[in-house]
Amino acid sequence: MRSPMMYALSILILTGLILACCLTLDCVPPRELTDAHMWGVKRRIIRYAHEHNRLPSSLQALPKIPGLGAKTTDAWGREITYIVGPGDHVTLSSRPPSGAGPDIIRSFRTKNSQREWVAEMEPWTTEGTH
Repeated sequence: MRSPMMYALSILILTGLILACCLTLDCVPPRELTDAHMWGVKRRIIRYAHEHNRLPSSLQALPKIPGLGAKTTDAWGREITYIVGPGDHVTLSSRPPSGAGPDIIRSFRTKNSQREWVAEMEPWTTEGTH
């Protein structure tokens, strides 16, 4: 039979382990978090294009995708910039706060060589920083 002291010690250790796990879950670096938000925005832009046969006029028009984040902001809470270029080529960018590194720029094509909308998982054509 275990003593009440052993039970208390076991609960204290278990609580510490749970707390340690919880504290480390939200430790995604801001640039990587912004990349994840941009990937979600890219998928939602392509989904919109498939549903409406055109690109959205703004990020606020994007549909929600179950299981995918709906953020259109970067890790610093700033709106991701959305630019449609020639040939429906899209560029997403984020300007981190001063001292947080260079701009984050991601581009992708929205149509293939047959002028059909690409799949949601289309890779970036440009990944870079300024």
